[in-house]
Amino acid sequence: MRALTLSHPDSDNHSSSAAAETKLLPNAFLLDTNLIIESMGPEAFALRAWIAAHRPAVSAATLVEALRYPHLTKKHRADFEALFASLEVLPTTDAVISKADELRRRKPMSPGDALIASTALLHNRILLTKNLKDFQSIPGLTVHGPPTEDPS
Repeated sequence: MRALTLSHPDSDNHSSSAAAETKLLPNAFLLDTNLIIESMGPEAFALRAWIAAHRPAVSAATLVEALRYPHLTKKHRADFEALFASLEVLPTTDAVISKADELRRRKPMSPGDALIASTALLHNRILLTKNLKDFQSIPGLTVHGPPTEDPS
């Protein structure tokens, strides 16, 4: 299997050090909902392997968003529930809600994105997402694209 690396957005909101690659502690990452949903796809072997190896956390908001996904089948629900049982689900605390409210007052964003971003901020996690533009302008938040196969 090929090594996986993180893609880096062209933004000041990402770490430029080599340590920002996959060598970080396993609990350094928070996955956005879009990557959880993508991980259930038939071609997502590399992403599932990366998740298993790095054991990222998810926000409780991601759990809610994934379980209400419009194309959810019984098998997907069972797969999501098994995945969430294997990952750390970070709670939506009063502090997370307060920070999410602050973020939404600064910039228009969905409640789910605000809760996910505030969870990442308050737990010092690197947010991994396919929707970089939704999160790049949030001060203090480190955002990376999804892990991708290293072509070497």
